[in-house]
Amino acid sequence: MLKNLPLKVLLCALLSCDSGATNVLSNFGSATTAPGANKVRKNLLFESTFEEASSLDKWYGQDKASTRSIMRTDSAARDGKYAARFEINKTDVMVAGGKRAELTLEHEKKLNIRRWYGMSIYLPASYSVSPEPEIVAQWHVKPDDKLGEDWRSPPIALLTKNGRWWLAINWAKAPVNSNETIDGWKNIDLGPYNRGAWSDWVFEINFSWKKDGLINVWQNDTLLYSYTGPNAYNDKTGPFLKVGLYKWEWQSEKLKRYLYYDEVRVGDDAATYYDVRPGNSSKL
Repeated sequence: MLKNLPLKVLLCALLSCDSGATNVLSNFGSATTAPGANKVRKNLLFESTFEEASSLDKWYGQDKASTRSIMRTDSAARDGKYAARFEINKTDVMVAGGKRAELTLEHEKKLNIRRWYGMSIYLPASYSVSPEPEIVAQWHVKPDDKLGEDWRSPPIALLTKNGRWWLAINWAKAPVNSNETIDGWKNIDLGPYNRGAWSDWVFEINFSWKKDGLINVWQNDTLLYSYTGPNAYNDKTGPFLKVGLYKWEWQSEKLKRYLYYDEVRVGDDAATYYDVRPGNSSKL
């Protein structure tokens, strides 16, 4: 299993600590919608709809406390009959610095790349409002071990906290950096989350520690946030996607947290919005 440090910087950001960066609150509303449709999915680097019995084995790795942490299930599905269920418990053993149930993809070979990501997340009615954040998707990076670098907070992460979706962005230009030496961060409120319904997400990301970085975030075909600027660390290798649940601080009395994932796709630099958008492409 991969080793991570506790998300000190992200926790600081979500508690409105002062980093010298500007906090951004953006919701462009339903008038801003997705680009034109492409009914045939192309340019996919990875796809997991969890319909096959071996779906979990397609992922590069699993960070989990037990066999019930990550399961393929037919109790909920965005499209088709199956989805993945992720569960963490307050009594779970610690996994890489916290309570985790995450599926992981292999890291990109280089940093300055453009990718499209699509995924659908279902928060059940029992997903209670909590003041303590949890990461539900993250774009993490490996440290440059040969330079003496250690694990840091992910440069990009999607979180839930206080009944709302949050996007956290960290960046650093130095070849060797830590949570204490990053150059800046952004803390973006993406709006309230709905329980008992699927939430479709699409991310267009150009990973860069320079000003040419890009992040566009759509939820249910509505553009929620658009950002141009640094969004990565100056590392030798690129990011890797992790989906599921990660909670590094747990003081509340709620003993269990679970959610569902479906329709996870990664598109290359030639992909489009509709190549990765959750849902049956023949119905677009």
